[in-house]
Amino acid sequence: MSPSILKPDTTNSYLNNSVVKAITDHYHNFCDFISQAEHFLKIGEIDAAAVFGQMAADYAFRNHPGFFVSPRLENLLTHIGRMTMERGAKFSDHFRANNSPKRILHILTQAYELGGHTRLAWRWIERDKDHIHSVLLTRQGERKVPKNLINAVKASGGHIYRIDKQFGGLISRAKTLRRLANQNDIVVLHIHPYDVVPIIGLSYREKYPAVCYMNHADHLFWLGVSISDVIAHIRQSSWQLSIKRRKVEAKRCLMLPIPVNKTNRQLTRVVAKFQLGIAEDAIVLLSVASGYKYNKIDDKIHFINAVRPILEKCDKTILLVVGPSESDLHLDMSLKVYNRIKVYGPQKDIELFYQAADIYLDSFPFASITSLLEAGSFGVPIVSYCVHPEQAAVLCADDPGLIKSLVCTKDLESYRNIIIKLIQDDSLRDRLGKQTENEIVEVHEILWPQFLKSLYETVWLIEPPGNVIDDVDEVHADEIDTRLVTLQKATGKAWSKEMSVWNYYRLLPLWLRYQMRNQRHRKFPRWVPDWLISESLGKWLKKISSTVYFGRVVPI
Repeated sequence: MSPSILKPDTTNSYLNNSVVKAITDHYHNFCDFISQAEHFLKIGEIDAAAVFGQMAADYAFRNHPGFFVSPRLENLLTHIGRMTMERGAKFSDHFRANNSPKRILHILTQAYELGGHTRLAWRWIERDKDHIHSVLLTRQGERKVPKNLINAVKASGGHIYRIDKQFGGLISRAKTLRRLANQNDIVVLHIHPYDVVPIIGLSYREKYPAVCYMNHADHLFWLGVSISDVIAHIRQSSWQLSIKRRKVEAKRCLMLPIPVNKTNRQLTRVVAKFQLGIAEDAIVLLSVASGYKYNKIDDKIHFINAVRPILEKCDKTILLVVGPSESDLHLDMSLKVYNRIKVYGPQKDIELFYQAADIYLDSFPFASITSLLEAGSFGVPIVSYCVHPEQAAVLCADDPGLIKSLVCTKDLESYRNIIIKLIQDDSLRDRLGKQTENEIVEVHEILWPQFLKSLYETVWLIEPPGNVIDDVDEVHADEIDTRLVTLQKATGKAWSKEMSVWNYYRLLPLWLRYQMRNQRHRKFPRWVPDWLISESLGKWLKKISSTVYFGRVVPI
């Protein structure tokens, strides 16, 4: 049965049969995962149900299904939580009104050396000296925990926990998360959009602990609406999307700008250019983002094509791009200006580049908010090309600390003209750069503690949202939906259904893994004994795996 797409916008420039088919296919595949999860839940295989729930969320995150929240999936996961979690502590309104929160637990799926959401977490902890902060990682794997995060947590008196080091499946992790969460007053979710462990672990709780979801992946599908007391947004466009498409009550939507530390320029622009091997009279255009954010959609939506005429017209101008590879940029070596385009790939320390920059160019078709804020904090003017209409504003750049200073253009001609004007006018660059720096410092540093205080007060006192009642996933084909489907395909971020299965294959119970591999690999070499591929072995594995439970947690 095909989904009924609600009120398709006939003026949508990206609305065509292939995009509608893609949304329909994504929806069907998503429903297949949930049906599997519901089946395992029905027969009492709760661990398997949780894993298939995570497969569903991961698939929807990478293959937009026409909605940004799934009541059906959230209900399934909270039902698993009710079946498996012990009821949380209950505190009266009087207790909350007369006590303030003291312990904060930040939950991340994974923490990275490079990545905006990890930096947001550790800067939050560094700045908030009035609370004890701990961090829980649900699936860190073999990655090293960033030293900045470890140092910030230790300085606050908290601990870091890695619950994926324990034996057991997702339910075991959720139980450990629940136990640690109950030792804190407020839980902040900085999780990956598809992480089911906190959703299960924080289900079926009373008013304690309070839960705040940090909406860092604001333009994509994510889990967590059903368990969050408030949603913290880093910008206005994500706030609007939460109300309109995630059905979050306005009173639960709060603003918490990205914490950006005031920079102390260590080098003059001339010295920074010298260290990069660039002439002091060159004008440096800088852009910093992950590779996929530059992927070419067509000749009009192509970062290099947009900037190339500027380089051809302005002889002393150089473009530096940090983060992507040349293939990400679709950089043609035959270009006349090829030698004035320097691609550096991912860099741990990018302050040297910011200090050398004269003008910062935001990435597109996906914006990179953290990078442009960091550039602006060094007094660099910022130019953004918004290639999407107002209905898809969350795909473009906006920020409460750049309302006056961000130069945002809607067409290529305006984009090129303003950059050329900035290249030719030193005083305009200096004035706009200083204005940008001052505005960012005011909102993201001076006023940031007030945003945080308001968040703590609201999440501490607000009534929990209650259970999700509506169990229907509404499929849309609005401008934001069709563009997101197109962008995910063009940037290579979309995954096949099979990839979502095998990415979480090892999280499945042992007996089910054996059964799935047996079905997938039906032909075995002659030397494999019959007992190794028999159904009786699968049943035996199922029996012993259901009796084993390990629950230790590994602190750092």
